Amino acid sequence: MSIVDNKVLDPKLAADVNEDLQPTKTRIMGSISYTASFLGGCVSIGTFSMGSALIGVLTITQAILAMAIGCLVIAIALVLIGNAGHKYGMPYVVQLRSSFGTAGVKIPGVLRGLPAIVWFGFQSWVGAGAINSCFKILWGIDNLPVVFGLFTLLQVALAIKGFHGIKWLENFSCVFIVVILAYMLYVVKTKFAVDISASFAGVKGTWGMPFWAATTSFLGIYSTMIINASDYSRNLKENIKPVKTGSIYTIAILPVTLFM
Repeated sequence: MSIVDNKVLDPKLAADVNEDLQPTKTRIMGSISYTASFLGGCVSIGTFSMGSALIGVLTITQAILAMAIGCLVIAIALVLIGNAGHKYGMPYVVQLRSSFGTAGVKIPGVLRGLPAIVWFGFQSWVGAGAINSCFKILWGIDNLPVVFGLFTLLQVALAIKGFHGIKWLENFSCVFIVVILAYMLYVVKTKFAVDISASFAGVKGTWGMPFWAATTSFLGIYSTMIINASDYSRNLKENIKPVKTGSIYTIAILPVTLFM
């Protein structure tokens, strides 16, 4: 006999229990690890592209305000949606059962999974391209398909480890990412300051639809975080309250987005 959720189950039924859908037994992420995981997740091709799209349309002040509004709304949404996962240790797919039922939940599950697969492939190809470029410059090695295959296998290996792998990777990469972004800012300021000033010169900006389109675009970029909120928060230590959790989201998302 097996015991799940304080109920004794028949061995045949116990064999059908999916452990991934059970409440989290061990919370492995503290405030620092949790902040690092979201900070690293904000450094993406989408954020860079969205930021560059605002140049020439909005003033610097308007662009910063659009990002700030979007990121603060995201932080609030993450707290609200992730609260169930944090409190009960349930994954997001179980949380959705309250709205869609045990059968209907398969529909949002598929709708959530398909874009994730496409985005994983796209980001992996871009990342492999960056790694291949580094290999080519440093050692003259140029084989993008092989690099892509190895890079994809590495990510799958980390995913198999679950949040233990994510915690290890993000704690390490967070420091590396901040250093790289700081170096990028230094290069931009020392070599391209004149060109950047010229790009913003004479931009009148607008508080109309382009401003609000930019605000909602940042919501769209980070919407993947929102629909996975409980999958993250269920691994956060229980003694961390919602106000502090919201502060972690804001500290992790807003400064990095503005910085990029």
